Amino acid sequence: MRLVRTSSSHPHARLACVGLIGALAIGGFNVACGGGPQSTTAPTPIAASGSARVVTGLLSLQRTGAVTSTQTVYELRGDIRFRNEGRSPLHLTMLLADFMDEDGQSERENIGIDVTIQPGEMAAYPFPVVVSLPVERNPVRVRLSARGTSTDGTAAATDSAEAPLSMAAPMVPPSGGDATILAAGDIGDCTQGASLTARLLDTLSGDVLTLGDHVYPSATREGFAGCYESTWGRHKGRTRSSPGNHDWGEEGGRPYFEYFGGGAGPAGAGYYSFDIGAWHVLSLNSNIAAGLNSSQFRWATADLLAHPSKCTMAIWHHARFSSGPSGDVPTMQQIWWLLDGHGVDVVLNAHDHLYERFAPQDHEGYPSPNGIRLFVVGTGGAPANGVQTVKRNSEARESAWGVLRMTLRPDSYGWQFVGVHGSPFRDAGSDVCR
Repeated sequence: MRLVRTSSSHPHARLACVGLIGALAIGGFNVACGGGPQSTTAPTPIAASGSARVVTGLLSLQRTGAVTSTQTVYELRGDIRFRNEGRSPLHLTMLLADFMDEDGQSERENIGIDVTIQPGEMAAYPFPVVVSLPVERNPVRVRLSARGTSTDGTAAATDSAEAPLSMAAPMVPPSGGDATILAAGDIGDCTQGASLTARLLDTLSGDVLTLGDHVYPSATREGFAGCYESTWGRHKGRTRSSPGNHDWGEEGGRPYFEYFGGGAGPAGAGYYSFDIGAWHVLSLNSNIAAGLNSSQFRWATADLLAHPSKCTMAIWHHARFSSGPSGDVPTMQQIWWLLDGHGVDVVLNAHDHLYERFAPQDHEGYPSPNGIRLFVVGTGGAPANGVQTVKRNSEARESAWGVLRMTLRPDSYGWQFVGVHGSPFRDAGSDVCR
């Protein structure tokens, strides 16, 4: 497991306290450093003037398949964070997890950890961790707290944070070999850019993922038959698409669905899923409601539970985070929270006409070693946007035309930005699935 220490942007450091930032559902219950009713279970919170913020994703329990006559073995997935709001460094060595049934019965698991936090800083402890619970338990919530010592040797304890649990299906062993995808959005405006990127696609093998805004300025039937068909349209047979605002703004996306047919998922919805190699991919719609009570959120929840792949990707149009002129678009914030909690590895967006790669992060843009890596790839041929304010966690960015080529392996992935002929910009790397 990896541990990344990150700086808090809101330190409160008058009295000794560790804030436990649990992986809570939005709207869940959180007690932090005296910020609400105190938990009645050990350890006793240490009083402080500040409060912890909820910044991480959903926790889930996943059966591993190991079952005895008395115990069931699970993986607890997600992550938690600790903020040191005192004046001395702290070393946390034990995570206390109370798994609670609907009837209030609970079972405690003590999990050894090794987390050191400097004053005013925040540290993350990534899951999964393995827990063993009695077979009669059906946990629906978990209460988390931690214990350790300060540098002067005195005992330290966190507050407690409580979160609902999502019960995931058993992990599906990776199957299939390596696969390649070629991705970009913001494409067909009948200018040189789309022609150049289409010629680039002519030289590259792999499945094509389009990230919205296929035709400018309006995604009419004539636009798809002309600007798009004459460029990226010749790769339609290997394309999976997601809708952009220019696509959706024309008759509610009707010409878009007519053009792509099954490559756009069910007509009228704009969200669907599919598999590429060993990876499961969700194509989502950032032009419609995506909050907790939306049909899209409910569908995504069910789809993730039904497809517990080792490696998972999601694509949609509007960039959740971007250093371009449109900046961070909050529409999909709660969807990101959901994806993060279910272990999704990569998100591909567009909308701003540039390329950008982010370090793994949570739904609010805080660094998270066990979070989602975002690529903004609005580089399909529309006039490029310049970089504006560089956002936290941005690792690479450029105004360029080209495509993102990704190699999807059963337990890892590699990326390479491939520019059109004459473009000097390159970006490449690799990472493992979480």
